[in-house]
Amino acid sequence: MSTAQATRSDRRPDTRGEIVRTARRLLLSHAYLGLNFQELADRIGIRKASLYHHFPSKLAVGQAVIDDSAQRFQRWSDAIAHLPAAQQLQAYVQMLRDALAAGGMVCPIGATAGEWDGLEPELQDTVKRFHRQQLTWLEACVTQLPQPSLGQLGSPAMSPQQWAAHFNATCQGALLSARMHGDLALYDLSVAPLLNQFASSPQA
Repeated sequence: MSTAQATRSDRRPDTRGEIVRTARRLLLSHAYLGLNFQELADRIGIRKASLYHHFPSKLAVGQAVIDDSAQRFQRWSDAIAHLPAAQQLQAYVQMLRDALAAGGMVCPIGATAGEWDGLEPELQDTVKRFHRQQLTWLEACVTQLPQPSLGQLGSPAMSPQQWAAHFNATCQGALLSARMHGDLALYDLSVAPLLNQFASSPQA
């Protein structure tokens, strides 16, 4: 790419947003430690030095990606808030599946958890905040379900907090297993017990 082309590219509107969107795709497919500034710049079509005009460090990019994911999740959850709780939970399972089907991408939480000790403490805090956001949403959903649903896994009824943690961990583990094997059917198999809890329950 010529200098003139690079300069024109650097001036296009919403370069920062494009950096975040492209970095998000790379993080979800390469993980954070595999996120490379040169590859990021090449994919966008700007100079590597231009990245530093928008983000002073890789940490800043990582935090922006997680914050963007949290905003996406908030918009998504707001858009389905009118649905019964069981349908919202089914939509959550499907949302994660769709991301995996679209390009082998996992949740940003799962993408960073596997390399946790290599993350900066500030990024760890950002990821944990996003994780708590999802857990809080799941807990709010489950409190709207008929109480028998909390004990349909063959164990005594769980608290909403336990149920939300279990639900989230099952989905995250299912994503990683399916991605590892390149088999969406493994995701479906893993989450089936979660979805079966709603099959015969009244819609809440």
